[in-house]
Amino acid sequence: MTKIRFLLSLWAGKLVLWYFKKKGRINDDKPGMRSLRIFFDFVRYVAKPKIVVAVTGTNGKTSTTKVIADMFTAAGYKVAYNSWGANDNAGYARLFLDAVTVFNKTTRDVAVVEMDEISIARMLEMVQPQYLIINNLAQDSFHRNGNVDYVANRINKGCDSYEKTTLIVNGDDPVCVGIGKNNKKVYFGVCDQGTLNEKYLTNDFPVCPKCGCQPVYQYKTYRHLGQFECPVCEYRSPDRDYFVREINEDSFAVKEKDGEYRYPALSGSLFNIYNITGVISLFRQLGYAPDEVSNLLKQAKLPENRDRREVFEGIEIWDQACKGQNPSAISTNMEYVSKQPGSKCIILALDELLPQDNKIETTTYIYSTDYEFLNNDNIKQIVIVGYRYKEHKVRTLLAGVDPEIISCCETVYEADDLIKAAGIDRFVIMHDIYFTAELRDHLIEAIKAKIRERGQ
Repeated sequence: MTKIRFLLSLWAGKLVLWYFKKKGRINDDKPGMRSLRIFFDFVRYVAKPKIVVAVTGTNGKTSTTKVIADMFTAAGYKVAYNSWGANDNAGYARLFLDAVTVFNKTTRDVAVVEMDEISIARMLEMVQPQYLIINNLAQDSFHRNGNVDYVANRINKGCDSYEKTTLIVNGDDPVCVGIGKNNKKVYFGVCDQGTLNEKYLTNDFPVCPKCGCQPVYQYKTYRHLGQFECPVCEYRSPDRDYFVREINEDSFAVKEKDGEYRYPALSGSLFNIYNITGVISLFRQLGYAPDEVSNLLKQAKLPENRDRREVFEGIEIWDQACKGQNPSAISTNMEYVSKQPGSKCIILALDELLPQDNKIETTTYIYSTDYEFLNNDNIKQIVIVGYRYKEHKVRTLLAGVDPEIISCCETVYEADDLIKAAGIDRFVIMHDIYFTAELRDHLIEAIKAKIRERGQ
């Protein structure tokens, strides 16, 4: 009976997938939903490629899986990968549906799976990856994964159910370090960035999970990440197998047991350096030589909708995406942007820009978000866009930002007249990951129009 139900679910899912592709609806996990409705254990029984790599964590999953998929593709592998970040059960089913024949024979060499931090508890054993990268764990939105300890326990449960997976863990994240006591683990990390005394509103590692004492940091890179130890028990940062020793504008050096090697930086942001170091750790574990990893990295790109930059008439325009209602992701972006040189105009479009009668967006997250990083002399203008702009404005004022530099509007189209180009070296559009390309492009064109006016 199990085999019959599985085959029915496979054929039904393949039929829906064929129809969706014919209609151009490629980025959709509904074919996976169809298979799961017929047979919930579909993912357990579907054939897997020889190499299966999974990525989980609070922030950076989509960027990391994109780089990994690009590198495997550049190496000549046929890759199964959900490019749009479908990371729930239906997303896993959709991915494997596209990687097998109607007779359940695999057609791909590699599967790169973005795994949700909560569903991983029951799905890791079904997906059965050889490697799982754990990027970081931090406070997420309250309606998704607000409690870090709960999320860590869910990942732990998944690892306990499938101990064959090798974990590639951010060794600078004390919440991640304790996960997977029975799994083989490889650690990566980053050297001191001189930010030990940086202040953050939220602390995701206030006490040692083993004895309850307050941890001590030798250094912090950002938020709760860094070199830590408990002064009472043995809980501390592990030795990192892949350790970033030096970061330049376009490359960084990684120290391993047998030497130090330099790799291209796909982004100058520290959080992406962490993501890429996790990817390097994976490919080194797979047996690729450092020069091979470096060459493959040069052929990879971060998702365009996460970090896009262009220079127009000598002025930089940045498109920076982050997970909405996620205080750790937004704070990290605000910190990174504020510390970049030059005078800046920041356009904040963090709300859900379309009113929805059936959904209520909580704005409590803004009081856990470090708007204080916007209180910087090099930020000359802040344009707040969205239906809840008044709440964001209040939070920005509470952060000590000069009210004279703040402008607000409900829609992107109203922002055209508010943007000023005088004295600005860099424009940064900071928005939710679901911000549409149409709205983004409209803002970019409005910025370019202001730059042209300034040049006349």
